[in-house]
Amino acid sequence: MSSLDRGRHAVLSLGVADSWDKSWDQIEPSSSAHILGRPLQGKRVLVTRSQHQAETLTKSLRLAGATVVDLPIIEIEPAPAADLDDAFDQLDSFDWIAFTSANGVAVFWDQLWARGLDSRALHHSSLAAIGPATERALRQRGLRADFVPGEHVAEALSAGLVSLGVGGGRVLLLQAAGARETLAVALEESGATVNRLPLYRNVVPVSAEARASRLFEAGVVDVVTFTSSSTVENLLRVIGERVDLLRRTTIACIGPITARTAEQHGLTVHVCASEHTAGGLVAALCQYFLIDFQ
Repeated sequence: MSSLDRGRHAVLSLGVADSWDKSWDQIEPSSSAHILGRPLQGKRVLVTRSQHQAETLTKSLRLAGATVVDLPIIEIEPAPAADLDDAFDQLDSFDWIAFTSANGVAVFWDQLWARGLDSRALHHSSLAAIGPATERALRQRGLRADFVPGEHVAEALSAGLVSLGVGGGRVLLLQAAGARETLAVALEESGATVNRLPLYRNVVPVSAEARASRLFEAGVVDVVTFTSSSTVENLLRVIGERVDLLRRTTIACIGPITARTAEQHGLTVHVCASEHTAGGLVAALCQYFLIDFQ
């Protein structure tokens, strides 16, 4: 592969992303003979996801032969309960409740229980989830998502809700502090009344800076995976002026929004998953290195 080709996005998918959550011997052999040879063998892959969310990605990477290097770059800091009171007092007034992350589901559910409430408090509302991980977090709590977009980004979520007639209705939008305005703006432009509720902040773990420095300066990372814009921003925050350390690695992003954030910070994105899930990210990485091998 030429240096020019290596610098371009590899927006790739094996078409078997769902299989990465299964045991290795269950993966469909039709994707490529090299897959069973573990295409990530010998690659040291940095996982920046928070520890409680990294299990699926870590397991899938190891099944593909990678050596996983853990560097949780995000901790979830819930908003003060008092800041959420108004929204929880009005739960029965919302036509839709939109969940934009699995973390948001967890914090929302904890706050619900802390107030002596449960799923019955949501019976007036339809529920939307931005993607399969968020949908799964709802399902684990006995809740069913009424809408999940085919593409797991804010633009697709807003378009889907608008097509379902959300205009004129009331929407409770559950997000992280500092989240993009895209979803709220699109819903408001459709005529919906949107209550934006920042449930939590993504903060940098105290130990992250020292560990990141040791890992990159020792050259023990071949691939860096980013699963959200926050993982990009937090890692760059702890690396600081040593951003050149990242430029020695292959950068892999879970989707276009995360990739855009990385590029805006001067990083070259080599892999961007076409299916915006942990399985899709691993599949895209495997395809990238298979092509490089060939």
